[in-house]
Amino acid sequence: MADELPGDREVLEVHTTGSTTYRLERVSCGKNCKGCPHGPYWYGYWREGGKTRSKYIGKNLPTTQVKKV
Repeated sequence: MADELPGDREVLEVHTTGSTTYRLERVSCGKNCKGCPHGPYWYGYWREGGKTRSKYIGKNLPTTQVKKV
């Protein structure tokens, strides 16, 4: 899944639980703003129907996701 990340993201930390990988990322907004990159923010990644899916989690990772990779 790491190879499928957009090039405008920097991964700072990784946790996993079950089939979901959680990544703490700095994200570029693509608007050439002075505040880029933004974050860090947590995102969840998983495979579904042969595709990588993702979901924004937020500034804090819930305590249920504690296994660090």
